[in-house]
Amino acid sequence: TTYMEEEFVLILPSNHPLSRQRSIHKEELRKLKFVSLNQSSSSQTFQASTLQDHGIHPRDLHVQMEFNSIEAMKNAVQHGLGAAFVSQSAIQKEVQLGLLRSTSIKGVTLTRKLQVVRNSKRYFSRAAQCFTQEILTAADWYGIQHAGDKPAKGP
Repeated sequence: TTYMEEEFVLILPSNHPLSRQRSIHKEELRKLKFVSLNQSSSSQTFQASTLQDHGIHPRDLHVQMEFNSIEAMKNAVQHGLGAAFVSQSAIQKEVQLGLLRSTSIKGVTLTRKLQVVRNSKRYFSRAAQCFTQEILTAADWYGIQHAGDKPAKGP
């Protein structure tokens, strides 16, 4: 069951010249230095695949450093070590405080679906049922569940 779509945006230090633009052309990405999550992370795999689908080859991006956490990556961007792609929801506080700015890439949408998946042939514990229902209820309450997707019913 899909409970949320997560949008990734380009983040830049608040003093970067491109940070004032709502969107930039994909060609401008080649001029930037980047920091990223390590190559084995699911977020990084998604980003690389989606960017490649839009004609932006990850090898053309000048990745300076790789990190194991989004927090470390955000701090690196804040201190001017590079730009990065992160989930919009992961930077809300920093954007509100003016520490980071986000922009989109013209003609490129970086959105992935977050889903609750379970194997119907395996035991579904009460704790797992409660956790799943909590996620789906919260998503519905915040209005982020998509039409056509129905919350999973408990047994």
